[in-house]
Amino acid sequence: QLIITDDFSTKDNSIKIIKEFEKKESLDSAKEKFEFLITRRYKPARANFYLGEIEYKQQNYSGAIVLYQKSVALYSKDTDYMAKLLYHTAISFDKVGDTARANGFYQALKAQYPQSAEAKAAPNRK
Repeated sequence: QLIITDDFSTKDNSIKIIKEFEKKESLDSAKEKFEFLITRRYKPARANFYLGEIEYKQQNYSGAIVLYQKSVALYSKDTDYMAKLLYHTAISFDKVGDTARANGFYQALKAQYPQSAEAKAAPNRK
């Protein structure tokens, strides 16, 4: 059983987890910590987003889609990652061969976050 003694409830420790996540060699450790945060109900929408990002980086696109959908279902007013979530969801649908759903996410991204880097990088498909 995983026992985590760190206090992740402070902003500094949450940032530490995110920085650890961003290092590819630390994905498994970061995954455990994000899962722990979810059990503590600490920012579950954001934690599910980052778990989706781990799956995305590991090219498990089906798993990423599920976690992105959980993040959206738990969505609060925390929108700083939503453009990336939509973009990576679209790419993930492309990777699993569901072009129609990918196109829907690209369109939603461009409609909701037209000035984002992700919207600018997204293909123009219908």
